[in-house]
Amino acid sequence: MNNDTTSTSSTTTTNEAIEVVFGQRGDKNGEFSNPTGVAIDANGHIYVAEFYGHRVQVFSSDGDFLYKFGSDGAGDGQLSRPTGTRSTLLLVTH
Repeated sequence: MNNDTTSTSSTTTTNEAIEVVFGQRGDKNGEFSNPTGVAIDANGHIYVAEFYGHRVQVFSSDGDFLYKFGSDGAGDGQLSRPTGTRSTLLLVTH
């Protein structure tokens, strides 16, 4: 994962590996401000935690922006410099 401009997610099935590259530097939907963690759920949704963006963005398995959550702070629904690893499964209910 390149922390400056893009997020790369890859997943491996029994006989194949898939790599999706998407995003650019910025603070709009689908853009990244120091991505620090990536997780993929059972439906193939890609979760990207952003350290300086104080948010998590969610993408389809093709890299299309779906939604985001979080803002800077310590209150309900707020995140302060979220991080994670590729082995972390982030569970979200809504």
